[in-house]
Amino acid sequence: MTVRLRRGLLGGLALLAAAGTTPAQSAPAESIYPAPSDRLYRAMTQAEGIAAGEAATFADTGPLVQIAIDVTNDHGGTLPWASVTKQVLATMAMQLVEEGRLSLDARITDYIRIPRQRRVGLPTVRQLLRHQGGLRNPDETPPGEGGIPSFYLGGSGDPLAWCLTGRSAPQTEGFRYNNCDYIVLGAVLEAASGASLQALFDERIAGPAGLEATRFSQPSAPLPFELGDETEWRRVAGYGASASLVGPLSDMALFSRALAEGRLLSSHSLETLWAGDESLGYMALGQWVFSADLAGCQGPVRIVERRGEIGDYKVRNFILPDRGRYLSVVLVGPDQDFGEIWTGSGLAYDLLSKTFCEKPR
Repeated sequence: MTVRLRRGLLGGLALLAAAGTTPAQSAPAESIYPAPSDRLYRAMTQAEGIAAGEAATFADTGPLVQIAIDVTNDHGGTLPWASVTKQVLATMAMQLVEEGRLSLDARITDYIRIPRQRRVGLPTVRQLLRHQGGLRNPDETPPGEGGIPSFYLGGSGDPLAWCLTGRSAPQTEGFRYNNCDYIVLGAVLEAASGASLQALFDERIAGPAGLEATRFSQPSAPLPFELGDETEWRRVAGYGASASLVGPLSDMALFSRALAEGRLLSSHSLETLWAGDESLGYMALGQWVFSADLAGCQGPVRIVERRGEIGDYKVRNFILPDRGRYLSVVLVGPDQDFGEIWTGSGLAYDLLSKTFCEKPR
């Protein structure tokens, strides 16, 4: 197993460590890692079942630290953000709400044109954000190359038109996870702002958060990423506004910190974004927000969690807003499993507990 550690926002220290060593043993004295990164290193390298993966967090003194296990660096260290893309779209939606250019409870026909005969029973922006849109599900299209649903490989024609036809009524209770909700939301955001999703992202997310290399992958020019092949690159691009962001994990952690620190949204908008609904399994807008016990922390800890999964790539983006802690993780492999935090066991529970609650050694 090869473990690669990076420290610093701009690619400062980079070193290779053999499995079983610690950062303090591998780095010169002046580069010894502060406690959170040291604990994350131990948590990642000692966890069972990680075939390949990468994690990013911030040390107590501020630098960003990444730990990669058997992840190549052939494409600039980029990885698919998968459905963390939805967390980004929800943030941009709330930015437009703040400006009065979007309303959560407006019908989507207030922003995008839909043929008159198809206008009955259309969802609101809030229903899209909560997966209550009643839209068709791309995952149910016939399998194409490699067993991938054909929708994501361009087999269903215009994605927006496909999502908006053959739908059912929006849900008023519960939710049904569906990538079409965010494909349609992407079109709504572009119409409400008059800008492309990439332009919105560059101006409203990447700029304020200091992101360096994250972009929306496009079917016409799929972006490559680590440990993937051309079919996987095409597949991710085919997810469109729902899950096609590709970039380094460091950018994901920087996004999380900027969001929690109020550099992207006001405190009032953050409250709306992070209002977890118990009746929906603590779903908020584009993410889940709940409190759970972590080993070593006193009392329940409020956790913002965004999940993602495309093929062998499994993603988690965690924000502990009341503690100013952030952890972004991507696992690569068919048998990787984060588990459920609320059970008090599993990889996600262990990573959060050991990185943020365990006392420094």
